[in-house]
Amino acid sequence: MDSVANSEPFRVIGQVNTILKKLYKTQYTSSSAQQNVTSIAFVGTVVGQLFFGWMSDHYSRKWALMASTCILILFAALSAGSYGYHGSITGLFQALTAYRFLLGIGIGSVIPTQGMSGNS
Repeated sequence: MDSVANSEPFRVIGQVNTILKKLYKTQYTSSSAQQNVTSIAFVGTVVGQLFFGWMSDHYSRKWALMASTCILILFAALSAGSYGYHGSITGLFQALTAYRFLLGIGIGSVIPTQGMSGNS
């Protein structure tokens, strides 16, 4: 169950990409947003694993797990409700990319904190 919950934000982006292609056609496919939105969460995952692994060792596993859960919930909701500044389509793509990166940090942070809590 754990690996399914951690991989869900990665799987759903394929469907989001399809919807964005249909809604914004060439504005989405001709920009770098298509590649960025898809791959930026993986970068955030690496950052989250490194930072929260260190944080859970030096501070508290309980609070690191609580923080990672809050990050996951917050940025999953923000990703779902992405909106560009004054309705800007480019702003929408930039916001979605930023939220996906931060969501990736949340995904990556669950892996070391939950693994360490399970071993204790």
